[in-house]
Amino acid sequence: MLNTYKKEAPLELLKSLRYRIIRAIVLVDNQLVPSPVFIARRSSFPSIRFWHQLLKDGPFSTSAVQSLWYLTTFLLSPLSVLVFASFTKKTKVLRIDLSQIGSYLWLASLYGQSELNNDETSYVVCRPYIYTANNNALQSCISDDGLRRFTFARSLFMRFLYTSVSWNPHYSRLTTDLEYSKSNDMSLYEKYIARFIDRSKLLNSSAVASSPYLYRTLTESNASPNVTFCLRTSHFYGEKFASPRNVNPLSYLNVIIHLHGLGYNINFVTDPGHSLTRELGSRSIPFQVFLPGDGVRDILNLNCLINCTFLIGTSTGGSIVPLLAGRPVFFTNIHIPSFSPLKYSDCILTKSYYLAINNQRIQPALFDEYGLLDNFSVSDLVQKGILIKDNSPELLLRALLLFIDNLDTCRSLGDMSSQDAILSLKARRYSLQTERVRLHKVLKRFAFCGHSNAIQIQEMEN
Repeated sequence: MLNTYKKEAPLELLKSLRYRIIRAIVLVDNQLVPSPVFIARRSSFPSIRFWHQLLKDGPFSTSAVQSLWYLTTFLLSPLSVLVFASFTKKTKVLRIDLSQIGSYLWLASLYGQSELNNDETSYVVCRPYIYTANNNALQSCISDDGLRRFTFARSLFMRFLYTSVSWNPHYSRLTTDLEYSKSNDMSLYEKYIARFIDRSKLLNSSAVASSPYLYRTLTESNASPNVTFCLRTSHFYGEKFASPRNVNPLSYLNVIIHLHGLGYNINFVTDPGHSLTRELGSRSIPFQVFLPGDGVRDILNLNCLINCTFLIGTSTGGSIVPLLAGRPVFFTNIHIPSFSPLKYSDCILTKSYYLAINNQRIQPALFDEYGLLDNFSVSDLVQKGILIKDNSPELLLRALLLFIDNLDTCRSLGDMSSQDAILSLKARRYSLQTERVRLHKVLKRFAFCGHSNAIQIQEMEN
Protein backbone atom coordinates (compact mmCIF):
# COMPACT_ATOMS: atom_id res chain seq x y z
CA MET A 1 0.00 0.00 0.00
CA LEU A 2 2.85 2.31 0.92
CA ASN A 3 4.67 1.56 -2.35
CA THR A 4 1.52 2.33 -4.35
CA TYR A 5 1.17 5.66 -2.59
CA LYS A 6 4.78 6.53 -3.36
CA LYS A 7 4.21 5.76 -7.06
CA GLU A 8 0.98 7.78 -7.24
CA ALA A 9 2.33 10.81 -5.39
CA PRO A 10 4.67 11.95 -8.23
CA LEU A 11 1.80 11.52 -10.72
CA GLU A 12 -0.44 13.74 -8.61
CA LEU A 13 2.32 16.30 -8.37
CA LEU A 14 2.79 16.26 -12.13
CA LYS A 15 -0.95 16.70 -12.69
CA SER A 16 -1.01 19.57 -10.23
CA LEU A 17 2.01 21.18 -11.91
CA ARG A 18 0.46 20.73 -15.36
CA TYR A 19 -2.76 22.37 -14.16
CA ARG A 20 -0.84 25.30 -12.69
CA ILE A 21 1.18 25.79 -15.89
CA ILE A 22 -1.95 25.74 -18.09
CA ARG A 23 -3.70 28.12 -15.71
CA ALA A 24 -0.70 30.44 -15.84
CA ILE A 25 -0.67 30.42 -19.66
CA VAL A 26 -4.39 31.20 -19.80
CA LEU A 27 -3.92 33.94 -17.23
CA VAL A 28 -1.15 35.59 -19.23
CA ASP A 29 -3.25 35.24 -22.38
CA ASN A 30 -6.22 36.98 -20.74
CA GLN A 31 -4.23 39.77 -19.14
CA LEU A 32 -3.81 41.53 -22.49
CA VAL A 33 -2.67 44.92 -21.17
CA PRO A 34 -2.19 46.20 -17.62
CA SER A 35 -5.42 47.06 -15.85
CA PRO A 36 -6.01 50.75 -14.96
CA VAL A 37 -5.71 49.99 -11.23
CA PHE A 38 -2.33 48.32 -11.69
CA ILE A 39 -0.98 51.13 -13.84
CA ALA A 40 -2.11 53.69 -11.27
CA ARG A 41 0.27 52.04 -8.77
CA ARG A 42 3.26 51.73 -11.10
CA SER A 43 5.23 54.45 -9.29
CA SER A 44 5.87 52.03 -6.41
CA PHE A 45 6.34 48.97 -8.63
CA PRO A 46 7.88 46.54 -7.88
CA SER A 47 7.26 46.93 -4.15
CA ILE A 48 8.29 44.76 -1.21
CA ARG A 49 4.73 43.46 -1.19
CA PHE A 50 5.21 42.22 -4.76
CA TRP A 51 8.25 40.10 -3.86
CA HIS A 52 6.62 38.87 -0.65
CA GLN A 53 3.51 37.77 -2.52
CA LEU A 54 5.62 36.09 -5.18
CA LEU A 55 7.53 34.04 -2.61
CA LYS A 56 4.38 33.24 -0.65
CA ASP A 57 2.18 32.06 -3.53
CA GLY A 58 4.77 30.40 -5.73
CA PRO A 59 5.81 31.05 -9.36
CA PHE A 60 2.61 29.65 -10.93
CA SER A 61 0.06 31.41 -8.71
CA THR A 62 -2.37 33.91 -10.18
CA SER A 63 -0.85 36.93 -8.48
CA ALA A 64 2.71 35.86 -9.29
CA VAL A 65 2.09 35.29 -13.01
CA GLN A 66 0.22 38.56 -13.30
CA SER A 67 2.93 40.50 -11.47
CA LEU A 68 5.78 38.91 -13.45
CA TRP A 69 3.97 39.64 -16.71
CA TYR A 70 3.55 43.29 -15.76
CA LEU A 71 7.10 43.59 -14.41
CA THR A 72 8.66 42.28 -17.62
CA THR A 73 6.57 44.55 -19.87
CA PHE A 74 7.30 47.49 -17.59
CA LEU A 75 11.06 47.01 -17.82
CA LEU A 76 10.94 46.75 -21.63
CA SER A 77 8.54 49.67 -22.06
CA PRO A 78 11.07 52.33 -23.19
CA LEU A 79 12.38 50.11 -26.00
CA SER A 80 8.86 49.11 -27.05
CA VAL A 81 7.73 52.74 -27.19
CA LEU A 82 10.65 53.63 -29.49
CA VAL A 83 9.72 50.83 -31.89
CA PHE A 84 6.01 51.67 -31.75
CA ALA A 85 6.51 55.41 -32.30
CA SER A 86 8.78 54.74 -35.30
CA PHE A 87 6.10 52.86 -37.23
CA THR A 88 2.80 54.47 -36.20
CA LYS A 89 1.18 57.87 -36.28
CA LYS A 90 -2.07 58.90 -34.56
CA THR A 91 -2.30 55.41 -33.07
CA LYS A 92 -2.68 54.42 -29.44
CA VAL A 93 -2.86 51.15 -27.54
CA LEU A 94 -6.27 50.70 -25.95
CA ARG A 95 -6.14 49.37 -22.39
CA ILE A 96 -9.20 47.15 -22.40
CA ASP A 97 -9.87 43.54 -21.37
CA LEU A 98 -11.75 41.85 -24.21
CA SER A 99 -11.69 38.49 -22.44
CA GLN A 100 -14.92 39.87 -20.90
CA ILE A 101 -17.62 40.09 -23.56
CA GLY A 102 -19.28 43.06 -21.88
CA SER A 103 -16.15 45.12 -22.53
CA TYR A 104 -17.16 45.35 -26.18
CA LEU A 105 -19.58 48.07 -25.07
CA TRP A 106 -16.62 50.23 -24.05
CA LEU A 107 -15.11 49.54 -27.45
CA ALA A 108 -18.34 50.62 -29.15
CA SER A 109 -18.54 53.69 -26.90
CA LEU A 110 -15.04 54.77 -27.93
CA TYR A 111 -16.07 54.33 -31.56
CA GLY A 112 -19.10 56.55 -30.89
CA GLN A 113 -17.06 59.15 -29.06
CA SER A 114 -14.55 59.29 -31.91
CA GLU A 115 -17.30 59.63 -34.51
CA LEU A 116 -19.08 62.36 -32.54
CA ASN A 117 -15.87 64.37 -32.05
CA ASN A 118 -14.43 63.68 -35.52
CA ASP A 119 -11.36 62.21 -33.86
CA GLU A 120 -9.19 60.35 -36.37
CA THR A 121 -7.07 58.52 -33.81
CA SER A 122 -6.85 54.78 -34.46
CA TYR A 123 -6.39 52.17 -31.76
CA VAL A 124 -4.58 48.88 -31.33
CA VAL A 125 -6.71 46.40 -29.36
CA CYS A 126 -5.36 43.17 -27.88
CA ARG A 127 -7.64 40.13 -27.97
CA PRO A 128 -7.33 36.88 -26.01
CA TYR A 129 -6.34 33.80 -27.93
CA ILE A 130 -7.54 31.11 -25.52
CA TYR A 131 -11.04 30.49 -24.15
CA THR A 132 -12.75 33.34 -26.00
CA ALA A 133 -16.16 31.54 -26.03
CA ASN A 134 -18.67 33.54 -28.12
CA ASN A 135 -16.38 36.59 -28.23
CA ASN A 136 -15.17 35.39 -31.63
CA ALA A 137 -18.72 35.36 -33.00
CA LEU A 138 -19.31 38.89 -31.69
CA GLN A 139 -15.99 40.05 -33.10
CA SER A 140 -16.99 38.81 -36.55
CA CYS A 141 -20.15 40.97 -36.44
CA ILE A 142 -18.44 44.32 -35.89
CA SER A 143 -19.49 46.66 -38.68
CA ASP A 144 -17.00 47.69 -41.35
CA ASP A 145 -17.14 51.27 -40.10
CA GLY A 146 -16.40 50.11 -36.56
CA LEU A 147 -13.46 48.02 -37.75
CA ARG A 148 -12.00 51.03 -39.49
CA ARG A 149 -10.84 52.52 -36.20
CA PHE A 150 -9.36 49.43 -34.59
CA THR A 151 -6.52 47.05 -35.31
CA PHE A 152 -6.80 43.77 -33.38
CA ALA A 153 -3.79 41.75 -32.21
CA ARG A 154 -3.96 38.15 -30.97
CA SER A 155 -0.42 36.80 -31.09
CA LEU A 156 1.31 36.69 -27.72
CA PHE A 157 4.41 38.44 -29.05
CA MET A 158 2.53 41.44 -30.46
CA ARG A 159 0.41 41.73 -27.33
CA PHE A 160 3.56 41.67 -25.24
CA LEU A 161 4.89 44.57 -27.33
CA TYR A 162 1.65 46.56 -27.04
CA THR A 163 1.41 45.86 -23.32
CA SER A 164 4.88 47.36 -22.90
CA VAL A 165 3.84 50.39 -24.94
CA SER A 166 0.66 50.84 -22.87
CA TRP A 167 2.66 51.81 -19.80
CA ASN A 168 3.33 55.13 -21.53
CA PRO A 169 0.18 57.31 -21.14
CA HIS A 170 1.02 59.30 -24.30
CA TYR A 171 0.69 56.20 -26.48
CA SER A 172 -2.21 54.50 -24.69
CA ARG A 173 -5.88 55.12 -23.89
CA LEU A 174 -7.94 54.10 -20.86
CA THR A 175 -11.64 53.21 -21.10
CA THR A 176 -12.61 54.10 -17.52
CA ASP A 177 -14.39 57.28 -18.65
CA LEU A 178 -16.60 55.15 -20.90
CA GLU A 179 -17.53 52.51 -18.34
CA TYR A 180 -20.53 52.53 -16.03
CA SER A 181 -19.61 55.16 -13.47
CA LYS A 182 -20.71 58.51 -12.07
CA SER A 183 -19.38 60.36 -15.11
CA ASN A 184 -20.94 57.96 -17.59
CA ASP A 185 -22.18 59.69 -20.73
CA MET A 186 -22.47 56.70 -23.06
CA SER A 187 -26.01 57.60 -24.06
CA LEU A 188 -24.52 60.53 -25.98
CA TYR A 189 -23.14 57.93 -28.40
CA GLU A 190 -26.09 55.54 -28.44
CA LYS A 191 -26.87 55.99 -32.14
CA TYR A 192 -23.26 55.14 -32.98
CA ILE A 193 -23.18 52.23 -30.53
CA ALA A 194 -26.27 50.77 -32.23
CA ARG A 195 -24.33 50.85 -35.53
CA PHE A 196 -21.26 49.12 -34.11
CA ILE A 197 -22.70 45.64 -34.74
CA ASP A 198 -23.80 44.60 -38.23
CA ARG A 199 -26.45 41.92 -37.60
CA SER A 200 -26.50 40.90 -41.26
CA LYS A 201 -22.94 39.60 -40.87
CA LEU A 202 -24.24 36.86 -38.61
CA LEU A 203 -26.42 35.40 -41.38
CA ASN A 204 -23.64 35.83 -43.92
CA SER A 205 -20.98 34.04 -41.88
CA SER A 206 -19.33 30.94 -43.31
CA ALA A 207 -20.71 28.75 -40.51
CA VAL A 208 -24.29 29.74 -41.34
CA ALA A 209 -23.74 29.43 -45.09
CA SER A 210 -22.53 25.84 -44.69
CA SER A 211 -25.46 24.78 -42.49
CA PRO A 212 -29.02 24.95 -43.90
CA TYR A 213 -30.34 23.99 -40.45
CA LEU A 214 -28.53 26.89 -38.80
CA TYR A 215 -29.74 29.36 -41.44
CA ARG A 216 -33.32 28.15 -41.09
CA THR A 217 -33.14 28.33 -37.29
CA LEU A 218 -31.83 31.90 -37.35
CA THR A 219 -34.29 33.22 -39.92
CA GLU A 220 -37.29 31.53 -38.30
CA SER A 221 -36.38 32.69 -34.82
CA ASN A 222 -35.83 36.27 -35.97
CA ALA A 223 -39.27 36.35 -37.57
CA SER A 224 -41.06 35.79 -34.23
CA PRO A 225 -41.17 37.92 -31.08
CA ASN A 226 -38.43 36.55 -28.84
CA VAL A 227 -37.49 37.34 -25.27
CA THR A 228 -33.97 36.35 -24.27
CA PHE A 229 -33.11 35.71 -20.63
CA CYS A 230 -29.52 36.14 -19.46
CA LEU A 231 -29.61 35.10 -15.81
CA ARG A 232 -26.50 34.83 -13.69
CA THR A 233 -27.29 31.84 -11.51
CA SER A 234 -25.13 29.59 -9.35
CA HIS A 235 -24.57 27.47 -12.50
CA PHE A 236 -22.66 30.38 -14.04
CA TYR A 237 -19.01 29.37 -14.58
CA GLY A 238 -19.77 26.34 -12.36
CA GLU A 239 -19.21 28.53 -9.32
CA LYS A 240 -19.04 26.91 -5.91
CA PHE A 241 -19.70 30.15 -4.03
CA ALA A 242 -22.67 32.49 -3.71
CA SER A 243 -21.78 35.60 -5.70
CA PRO A 244 -23.82 38.76 -4.95
CA ARG A 245 -24.37 38.95 -8.71
CA ASN A 246 -26.21 35.61 -8.75
CA VAL A 247 -30.00 35.35 -8.83
CA ASN A 248 -32.55 32.65 -8.11
CA PRO A 249 -33.96 31.64 -11.53
CA LEU A 250 -37.28 30.60 -9.95
CA SER A 251 -37.90 34.27 -9.14
CA TYR A 252 -38.49 34.81 -12.87
CA LEU A 253 -41.19 32.13 -13.23
CA ASN A 254 -44.13 34.56 -13.09
CA VAL A 255 -42.37 36.85 -15.58
CA ILE A 256 -41.95 33.98 -18.02
CA ILE A 257 -45.56 32.83 -17.56
CA HIS A 258 -46.78 36.35 -18.34
CA LEU A 259 -44.58 36.70 -21.42
CA HIS A 260 -45.64 33.28 -22.68
CA GLY A 261 -49.26 34.41 -22.35
CA LEU A 262 -48.44 37.44 -24.52
CA GLY A 263 -47.11 35.16 -27.28
CA TYR A 264 -43.35 35.62 -26.83
CA ASN A 265 -40.91 32.80 -27.49
CA ILE A 266 -38.69 32.17 -24.46
CA ASN A 267 -34.93 31.73 -24.93
CA PHE A 268 -32.06 31.39 -22.46
CA VAL A 269 -28.39 32.13 -23.15
CA THR A 270 -27.27 30.92 -19.71
CA ASP A 271 -28.17 27.74 -17.86
CA PRO A 272 -31.60 28.34 -16.25
CA GLY A 273 -31.15 25.46 -13.81
CA HIS A 274 -33.22 22.33 -13.18
CA SER A 275 -35.75 23.95 -10.83
CA LEU A 276 -36.93 26.54 -13.34
CA THR A 277 -36.93 24.19 -16.33
CA ARG A 278 -38.94 21.64 -14.34
CA GLU A 279 -41.55 24.30 -13.48
CA LEU A 280 -41.76 25.42 -17.11
CA GLY A 281 -42.15 21.82 -18.26
CA SER A 282 -45.00 21.18 -15.80
CA ARG A 283 -46.82 24.19 -17.26
CA SER A 284 -46.12 23.16 -20.88
CA ILE A 285 -44.26 26.38 -21.58
CA PRO A 286 -41.80 25.79 -24.45
CA PHE A 287 -38.34 27.31 -24.24
CA GLN A 288 -34.91 26.93 -25.79
CA VAL A 289 -31.46 27.14 -24.23
CA PHE A 290 -28.59 28.41 -26.38
CA LEU A 291 -25.35 28.09 -24.41
CA PRO A 292 -22.06 29.17 -26.00
CA GLY A 293 -19.70 26.39 -27.02
CA ASP A 294 -18.42 25.48 -30.45
CA GLY A 295 -18.74 27.79 -33.46
CA VAL A 296 -22.38 26.91 -34.25
CA ARG A 297 -23.50 27.20 -30.64
CA ASP A 298 -21.73 30.54 -30.34
CA ILE A 299 -23.65 31.87 -33.34
CA LEU A 300 -26.98 30.69 -31.95
CA ASN A 301 -26.11 32.21 -28.58
CA LEU A 302 -25.11 35.53 -30.12
CA ASN A 303 -28.21 35.56 -32.33
CA CYS A 304 -30.39 35.36 -29.20
CA LEU A 305 -28.55 38.35 -27.80
CA ILE A 306 -28.54 40.75 -30.76
CA ASN A 307 -31.75 39.76 -32.57
CA CYS A 308 -34.15 39.42 -29.63
CA THR A 309 -37.25 41.59 -29.33
CA PHE A 310 -35.87 42.54 -25.95
CA LEU A 311 -33.65 41.01 -23.28
CA ILE A 312 -34.20 40.46 -19.57
CA GLY A 313 -30.77 40.38 -18.01
CA THR A 314 -28.77 40.45 -14.80
CA SER A 315 -25.20 41.36 -13.86
CA THR A 316 -23.48 39.52 -16.72
CA GLY A 317 -21.46 40.56 -19.74
CA GLY A 318 -23.99 38.88 -22.03
CA SER A 319 -26.69 41.30 -20.87
CA ILE A 320 -24.62 44.14 -22.31
CA VAL A 321 -24.41 42.70 -25.83
CA PRO A 322 -27.97 43.66 -27.00
CA LEU A 323 -27.10 47.31 -26.36
CA LEU A 324 -24.54 47.02 -29.17
CA ALA A 325 -27.36 46.16 -31.58
CA GLY A 326 -29.80 48.77 -30.25
CA ARG A 327 -32.11 46.17 -28.66
CA PRO A 328 -34.18 47.12 -25.57
CA VAL A 329 -32.85 45.68 -22.30
CA PHE A 330 -34.54 45.24 -18.94
CA PHE A 331 -31.75 44.89 -16.37
CA THR A 332 -32.90 43.16 -13.18
CA ASN A 333 -31.27 42.38 -9.83
CA ILE A 334 -28.36 44.69 -10.61
CA HIS A 335 -26.16 44.72 -7.53
CA ILE A 336 -24.41 48.05 -8.19
CA PRO A 337 -26.80 51.05 -8.36
CA SER A 338 -24.39 53.11 -10.50
CA PHE A 339 -24.89 50.62 -13.36
CA SER A 340 -26.88 52.44 -16.05
CA PRO A 341 -28.15 51.44 -19.50
CA LEU A 342 -28.35 53.67 -22.55
CA LYS A 343 -31.68 54.18 -24.23
CA TYR A 344 -35.23 55.39 -23.52
CA SER A 345 -36.39 51.83 -24.09
CA ASP A 346 -34.07 50.43 -21.38
CA CYS A 347 -34.97 49.95 -17.73
CA ILE A 348 -32.95 48.97 -14.70
CA LEU A 349 -34.14 47.36 -11.47
CA THR A 350 -31.49 47.22 -8.77
CA LYS A 351 -31.34 44.94 -5.79
CA SER A 352 -32.41 46.40 -2.45
CA TYR A 353 -29.96 47.48 0.22
CA TYR A 354 -30.58 47.24 3.97
CA LEU A 355 -28.74 48.13 7.15
CA ALA A 356 -27.96 44.87 8.93
CA ILE A 357 -28.30 46.43 12.37
CA ASN A 358 -32.01 47.28 12.04
CA ASN A 359 -33.04 45.83 8.66
CA GLN A 360 -33.91 49.35 7.48
CA ARG A 361 -33.93 49.85 3.73
CA ILE A 362 -31.46 52.37 2.30
CA GLN A 363 -33.30 54.85 0.08
CA PRO A 364 -31.84 55.98 -3.27
CA ALA A 365 -31.26 59.48 -1.90
CA LEU A 366 -28.73 57.99 0.55
CA PHE A 367 -26.83 55.81 -1.94
CA ASP A 368 -24.04 58.37 -2.23
CA GLU A 369 -23.70 58.67 1.55
CA TYR A 370 -23.20 54.91 1.90
CA GLY A 371 -20.80 54.69 -1.03
CA LEU A 372 -23.19 52.71 -3.24
CA LEU A 373 -22.65 54.87 -6.32
CA ASP A 374 -19.07 53.67 -6.72
CA ASN A 375 -17.75 50.19 -7.43
CA PHE A 376 -17.73 48.15 -4.25
CA SER A 377 -17.01 44.61 -3.14
CA VAL A 378 -18.84 42.25 -0.83
CA SER A 379 -16.22 42.85 1.84
CA ASP A 380 -16.92 46.60 1.61
CA LEU A 381 -20.61 45.97 2.31
CA VAL A 382 -19.82 43.66 5.22
CA GLN A 383 -17.62 46.32 6.79
CA LYS A 384 -20.39 48.89 6.40
CA GLY A 385 -23.03 46.52 7.76
CA ILE A 386 -25.09 46.52 4.54
CA LEU A 387 -27.15 43.61 3.23
CA ILE A 388 -28.30 43.02 -0.37
CA LYS A 389 -31.68 41.47 -1.13
CA ASP A 390 -32.85 40.14 -4.50
CA ASN A 391 -35.89 41.41 -6.36
CA SER A 392 -39.00 39.51 -5.30
CA PRO A 393 -41.05 37.59 -7.92
CA GLU A 394 -43.90 40.07 -7.42
CA LEU A 395 -41.65 43.08 -7.94
CA LEU A 396 -40.10 41.53 -11.06
CA LEU A 397 -43.55 41.01 -12.59
CA ARG A 398 -44.80 44.50 -11.79
CA ALA A 399 -41.57 46.04 -13.06
CA LEU A 400 -41.93 44.01 -16.27
CA LEU A 401 -45.34 45.61 -16.84
CA LEU A 402 -43.71 49.04 -16.54
CA PHE A 403 -40.96 48.02 -18.93
CA ILE A 404 -43.45 46.77 -21.55
CA ASP A 405 -45.58 49.89 -21.10
CA ASN A 406 -42.47 51.98 -21.61
CA LEU A 407 -41.62 50.03 -24.78
CA ASP A 408 -45.08 50.71 -26.17
CA THR A 409 -44.71 54.40 -25.33
CA CYS A 410 -41.31 54.59 -27.05
CA ARG A 411 -42.72 52.93 -30.18
CA SER A 412 -45.67 55.31 -30.31
CA LEU A 413 -43.46 58.38 -29.94
CA GLY A 414 -41.22 57.38 -32.82
CA ASP A 415 -38.16 59.62 -33.14
CA MET A 416 -36.63 60.01 -29.69
CA SER A 417 -34.52 62.96 -30.81
CA SER A 418 -37.65 65.09 -30.94
CA GLN A 419 -37.90 67.37 -27.89
CA ASP A 420 -41.68 67.06 -27.88
CA ALA A 421 -41.41 63.28 -27.86
CA ILE A 422 -38.97 63.40 -24.95
CA LEU A 423 -41.25 65.65 -22.89
CA SER A 424 -44.22 63.44 -23.70
CA LEU A 425 -42.27 60.34 -22.66
CA LYS A 426 -41.22 61.90 -19.35
CA ALA A 427 -44.80 62.90 -18.60
CA ARG A 428 -45.96 59.37 -19.37
CA ARG A 429 -43.36 57.90 -17.06
CA TYR A 430 -44.50 59.93 -14.07
CA SER A 431 -47.94 58.37 -14.49
CA LEU A 432 -46.53 54.81 -14.45
CA GLN A 433 -47.06 53.87 -10.83
CA THR A 434 -48.44 50.87 -8.98
CA GLU A 435 -49.18 50.30 -5.31
CA ARG A 436 -45.61 49.30 -4.39
CA VAL A 437 -43.47 50.24 -7.39
CA ARG A 438 -42.61 53.76 -8.38
CA LEU A 439 -40.56 55.30 -11.12
CA HIS A 440 -37.41 56.80 -9.64
CA LYS A 441 -36.02 59.84 -11.40
CA VAL A 442 -32.29 59.90 -10.75
CA LEU A 443 -31.14 63.19 -9.23
CA LYS A 444 -28.64 64.99 -11.39
CA ARG A 445 -26.34 65.73 -8.45
CA PHE A 446 -25.82 61.96 -8.11
CA ALA A 447 -25.39 61.63 -11.88
CA PHE A 448 -25.16 57.87 -11.60
CA CYS A 449 -26.96 57.63 -14.88
CA GLY A 450 -24.97 60.54 -16.30
CA HIS A 451 -26.62 61.52 -19.56
CA SER A 452 -28.42 58.18 -19.73
CA ASN A 453 -31.97 58.31 -21.05
CA ALA A 454 -33.02 55.07 -19.36
CA ILE A 455 -35.41 54.82 -16.44
CA GLN A 456 -34.67 53.40 -13.01
CA ILE A 457 -37.29 51.50 -11.02
CA GLN A 458 -37.20 51.29 -7.24
CA GLU A 459 -39.43 49.48 -4.76
CA MET A 460 -41.34 51.61 -2.24
CA GLU A 461 -41.14 50.93 1.46
CA ASN A 462 -44.06 49.26 3.19
